[in-house]
Amino acid sequence: MDYRRRVHNNIRKLRFHNDEMTQEQLAEKEGKTRQQIARQLCFGRFLNFAPMGANVESLPNNLTERRFRSYWDRTSGDERDRFHEVAKLMRSERITAPRRPKIGNRIREQFADGKWHNLDVIAAKLDADVDHVRETLDGISKNQTYDCRAEKKKVGTGSAYRVFKLDKTISLDEIVEKLTPILLGLEVEGKKTMATMAPAAVAILAHKLRTLLKEWSE
Repeated sequence: MDYRRRVHNNIRKLRFHNDEMTQEQLAEKEGKTRQQIARQLCFGRFLNFAPMGANVESLPNNLTERRFRSYWDRTSGDERDRFHEVAKLMRSERITAPRRPKIGNRIREQFADGKWHNLDVIAAKLDADVDHVRETLDGISKNQTYDCRAEKKKVGTGSAYRVFKLDKTISLDEIVEKLTPILLGLEVEGKKTMATMAPAAVAILAHKLRTLLKEWSE
């Protein structure tokens, strides 16, 4: 989940609890001061205020509660008037971050090989921001964007991903039909003793499996 959506969800949670609890109770529950809660709720109201609108994707990439507060403190009047003034200040000082270039296709071209790659290595080879790469890969993992699917695992204090292309779809019926005889043959050989096992039979089955994998990958 990217920063903007995380902020939006956190604010929405606070607003939900605020319907049932006082700000003092909410501050105690969240381990924050009442002033911090009040500031975050004000920020949340601004996020849902036109001209920004409720669509979190339309928010500036670099908009934080602290940045919002730096503009809020320079305004006066009632809340709605101050929201208008904050929006004007943001536009006049161009705080909106430029849209980042999409890197999904580059990830597909260079890393969709089914092998594990550390996040830092991917970012370095793409000469891209680590958070940008992480968000793109997490999007691929969740939504199978860029005709790929991705898997993630922890590696020490970091993360690694492996990406697979979705160029070709194979029906489950075909997989079961073609793999079942090979699996049955391997099960039969696996039940034999070392003296009765036929290495040649295992080699033939392995060859059939490799042929299928090559067929499905082409």
